[in-house]
Amino acid sequence: MALKTNLIREGMSEREQGKVLHQITQEFGISQTDLAKKIGKSRNWVDKRIRLALNLHPDIVKALEDNKISMTMAEIISSLEPALQSPFSSYLLNNNIKDEAEVRKAKRHFLNNTIYTIGYE
Repeated sequence: MALKTNLIREGMSEREQGKVLHQITQEFGISQTDLAKKIGKSRNWVDKRIRLALNLHPDIVKALEDNKISMTMAEIISSLEPALQSPFSSYLLNNNIKDEAEVRKAKRHFLNNTIYTIGYE
């Protein structure tokens, strides 16, 4: 119960929550699914926060802290491998793409271009 209260308190960011959640999974050897059940959240909720805490390229963390990108944008960016996160973030910022649906569409376009480019380099 104390863990659940601490996770949802107002002053803790999603990244901070992710760090705590990851620490719990490591220290207690508990799966994300079991942890989600124990705190009354979905596995997706737990997974997103852990990805935000662990999988973000430093450039994305800085952009998030500087309010250049939203948390939703960071969540979408975190689903990419770290090497692609910074170029994708630059692509979003250069094209002033901020709407969640547009970011998802841009991600598909960006990945298609990346695959095409890598395939013919």
